Amino acid sequence: WVSVPSRGVKLDVGGMVGPGVLHVVKEVGLNEPTTGAIALVSGEIGEDLATYLLQSEQIPSAVSLGVFAHPGKMISEAGGFLIQFHATLEDEVIEHVEQALANTPSVTAMIQEGCQPLDMLRRALGGMAMSVVRTVTPQWYCPCSRDRVMEMLIAMGEAELRQLMEEEEVTRITCDYCVTEYVFQRRELEALLSEAKADI
Repeated sequence: WVSVPSRGVKLDVGGMVGPGVLHVVKEVGLNEPTTGAIALVSGEIGEDLATYLLQSEQIPSAVSLGVFAHPGKMISEAGGFLIQFHATLEDEVIEHVEQALANTPSVTAMIQEGCQPLDMLRRALGGMAMSVVRTVTPQWYCPCSRDRVMEMLIAMGEAELRQLMEEEEVTRITCDYCVTEYVFQRRELEALLSEAKADI
């Protein structure tokens, strides 16, 4: 349990986080994930994400997040929205959205009102016409698997596999992203070593 300080009715996330660095790792379907980092500007997640998108990806963005916590500090709802400004947008459209954002209630207030994601977007866009291209249900997912770890071990080559086998009877490899642990017995590494030799 972590006690988060409050500023009035708002949780003081920035005060709890303090100074630091935001590291972003994105899996985009390439051989290696893309990474980026910026110094935190406030410790408030929305503001720091918007700063990252502007500095690292050159995409002006509006990020608004909210968490509703009961007096007992139990979190019951959380939500937010992200609006990104395409380089080809007309100035009038940008000005309209900026003005709408300035008058949009906090995400926490909208959650308490019972707003759904599309309701929040309509307010944030100032009633502009919009069409839903697709909807996605968020889920905790990591593309790692035992097969992928085995491929990585084979790619290490004969020398490094032999070293792993000599150091421990059991080799444990933990995914950096989801912290899933994969355990390999020495006989399994011997089989992978044979594959590594065959690939030479």
